[in-house]
Amino acid sequence: MRRGTTAAIVGASSAAVLIAAYFVADVQDAAPGIFTLSQAPAPSAAPTASAVPAPTLNVPQGQGDSQAPTSRELEEAWAPSVAAAQEGGWNAWAMVVDARSGNTLYEYNANSAHTPASITKILTAYTALSHLDPNSHLTTSVAQDNDNIYLEGEGDLLLGEGTNSIEVSGRAGLETLAKDTASSLMSKGISHVELHAAPALFADTARPASWSEQQVAGYEGQLAPYAIDAGRTYPKSNEFYADSISNVAEVFAQKLRAQGIDVDFGVRGPAPQGATRIASVQSASVDEQIRWMLYHSDNTLADQYCHFAARQSGGEASFAGSVQTLEKTLSERGIPTDQLSLEDCSGLSSNDRIHPKTLAAILSQGFDATQPVAPRVVRNLPWAGVQGTLANRLTDDMVAGNAQAKTGSLAEVSSLAGVVSTSKGHPVIFVIGIDKVPNDGAYATRGYLDNFVTAIAEM
Repeated sequence: MRRGTTAAIVGASSAAVLIAAYFVADVQDAAPGIFTLSQAPAPSAAPTASAVPAPTLNVPQGQGDSQAPTSRELEEAWAPSVAAAQEGGWNAWAMVVDARSGNTLYEYNANSAHTPASITKILTAYTALSHLDPNSHLTTSVAQDNDNIYLEGEGDLLLGEGTNSIEVSGRAGLETLAKDTASSLMSKGISHVELHAAPALFADTARPASWSEQQVAGYEGQLAPYAIDAGRTYPKSNEFYADSISNVAEVFAQKLRAQGIDVDFGVRGPAPQGATRIASVQSASVDEQIRWMLYHSDNTLADQYCHFAARQSGGEASFAGSVQTLEKTLSERGIPTDQLSLEDCSGLSSNDRIHPKTLAAILSQGFDATQPVAPRVVRNLPWAGVQGTLANRLTDDMVAGNAQAKTGSLAEVSSLAGVVSTSKGHPVIFVIGIDKVPNDGAYATRGYLDNFVTAIAEM
């Protein structure tokens, strides 16, 4: 399939597992696998996560005049979701758009906004890449003032504890930073320092009140000048340090001590004027970090990058300011924002509402090579059966390596938005979901979404 200049498309799969296990992973859209920003898991010619055009996987290559699926075909494919919703007492909704013409091919309950869950992150990526240089990097550095050193950061939440490496999610390692710092200090005859951690990155640190009410606050780490693995207490964990800044400072101090530097902790604060930078490490590019966020549905990175976009555009770097920036950005770039109502940029709040046509419009722009942002957003979505939250979904032959999509899941919500090619090579956009599922049982409904996307791929 061709999208303007490159292939792309998406998917997700599904199976019902214990609902109790679901909610632990729900706001992460299932347990993400280990993934580095430069190398993806490699079934056949798997794509990499570096900033390159999307590769050709299992995408059917059709002619430019290939026929789109008919509304009857799509209605029949969606019928099991409708029947299950009626029987189970929940809502099913769908919008399918021809990626070439922009025409709506099918819609069901798509005349109003719905709770999106993590497909919100498509809007977040679009907003961030509209305001930030995708090729820029976040620097974590050490400044020295006599025997005081200051650990400063621009917001890299994907630091590693070891050395700089493409195998580190964010590329930058604290061990490398410590070695370079120790080398500089020792060259000046300094072997004992007082380490000062950085202050908060944003003045307003208040989170949406609804998170606590909905018991989802624990699924996002601290927005901060730096963190290791987004502040997780251990790899793949859904538990986060309350103070990731202190955690990074403690790990950095350990690395310095291993290099022969005695370390005491001083008062947290910025480096004074006149302090000299003596060491630094750089993150993966902004584009790669946003791709990582989409692949793994990382809530912390999503809200952090939305804050960055707000600050860069002159807005308030807060949750409210970030949402305002997102809404303004979409509106200014021709994306419909009817009924859009968000409390965050991660999709954590079940009070969030997005109309299907808002998501469909962004994905449609992704097929227009003249658009500066949307093609990159679509290109950065995970591939079905290959990466991130789609690694174990949409694995049937016709859809795996064909579809690209963002997954969404909350206790009462399952959603999926992306692109897929039919067997004739015709590109199709889908925005689909199920909400208001009783007894927090949305996880068990994902199969209906996956089956629908698979059916489109087979048309």
